[in-house]
Order: sequence, then structure tokens, then C-alpha cells
Amino acid sequence: MKKIWFTALALTAAVWAAPIVVDGHNDVRLLEGNGQDIVIEGHHLEVVVTGNSGRVTINGHHNQIVLDHVTSIDAPGHHNHIVYKSGQAALLNPGKYNEVVHGTAAVTTGAAQIHSSETAVQIAGSGEQRTEEGNGRNFSIAGSGNQITIRGESGTIEVAGSGNIVTLEHPRAISVSGVGNKIHYSKGQPSIDQSGVDNEITRR
Repeated sequence: MKKIWFTALALTAAVWAAPIVVDGHNDVRLLEGNGQDIVIEGHHLEVVVTGNSGRVTINGHHNQIVLDHVTSIDAPGHHNHIVYKSGQAALLNPGKYNEVVHGTAAVTTGAAQIHSSETAVQIAGSGEQRTEEGNGRNFSIAGSGNQITIRGESGTIEVAGSGNIVTLEHPRAISVSGVGNKIHYSKGQPSIDQSGVDNEITRR
């Protein structure tokens, strides 16, 4: 009986130690960390991990990743936007063109809102073409390769992800992160918060 019990315990530990592997393309995933390691192999994913997670490895590219609390981040992939909410995550490998941000600013994805004082219209996905009426609303734009037009007056426009083209008529504020996003506006004097890599904000 004792031998069987120890065997079962060893199998349970082996299962617990196995990392969670996230694969696929152009999808949204919501996971519970449960203290496990996570390996992200897919591309153009939006991944939200709630709770505690161990080591998070990002081998894929152009992913939007939001983590509640993570022990360490290993990012050999490229063009990933990684946000962690709490703790002091060790960055083992920054990779190329990745952005790692502590989640104290308003950051949203298609699956979850990390921190925002006001409700925002969330737009995510890949390769989408969409036109919205501003109506004074806030917008959070993530994903990749989207072409978004917002007409009239709008509130705060947050742009993350990669390769998005956003055309605005009269925004109150613009916040851009991620990689290779282009934001154009035609009216007003919006406050601008710009970070990330190769992002552009221009008035036309």
C-alpha cells in the first residue's frame, strides 16, 4: 500500500510540474496560472493568465500577454507585448522587439481589462477593418494588422498590439504601446503617451 501511495504522489507531482503549453494563431485565451510554468508557442494570440504563474516562456511572436503575478519571464520570441500586474518578475531573456511592462497603466486586451478608471470599447483581433462613432467614448485597441477609424469626438484611445492603423477625428488623449502602430488624428490637441517600438502619432 505504501509503495502505491508513493507512486501516486510521484505521478501527481510530475503532472503538476508539466508546463501549460499555449499554441495556435489569432485567438484569445484565458488561463488560470495555478503556480505552473507556461509556454506560449503560438503567434498573434491574446493570452490572459489569472492568479500566480511560474516561469512564462514566449517562443512565439506578435502576442499580447497579460499576467497577474509571474515569477520570471523568458521571451526568446519577438514583437510580443507582455504586461504583468504585480510582483518583481525576473526577465531572463528580453528577446527582440519585445515590450515588457509592469501593469500599473491602463492596459486591456480582447479577453480582460487590467486597470482602467473608465469603461472602454475594446477592439481586438487581427486584420479587422472597422469604423466607430466616437460619442465621447474611450477605446482600447489591441491585436495586429487592424484598420480602425473613429469618427467625431472620442475620449482616451489606447493602442497596443502591432501593425495597427488607427484614424481618429478628434480624440481627447492617445496612448500607444506595442510595435509598429500608426495613429493619425485630424482635430484637437490630445495629450499623448507614446512608448513601444516604431510607433507613430501624426496629425493630418
